[in-house]
Amino acid sequence: MGVKSVKCGKCGKTMKHKKETRMGIIVHIEECSTCGKKLLDYDDAIKLQQKVLLELEEERTVLSIGNSIGITFPTWLRKIFRRGDKVRIRFDWDKMEATLVKS
Repeated sequence: MGVKSVKCGKCGKTMKHKKETRMGIIVHIEECSTCGKKLLDYDDAIKLQQKVLLELEEERTVLSIGNSIGITFPTWLRKIFRRGDKVRIRFDWDKMEATLVKS
């Protein structure tokens, strides 16, 4: 993000610049050591969004699991969904699209 200091919008303290790796991409972040709020650099946010959209377009195969069916997901989604998590599935019959919502 630039050289100027950034004030936290939540608590007003000066945020510290740091780098983190997210989804294999090094991103620039401003982080408040007081309240923990993080701001992601705009250009880095666009890069992450593009990577997510590309990975979500991946074709997957429906599997048989006993009397049910299942779909595997990319390993990076382990940070969002863990074994045993509850999810709601919404299915749009007109678009033939399923949406997962973590409960």
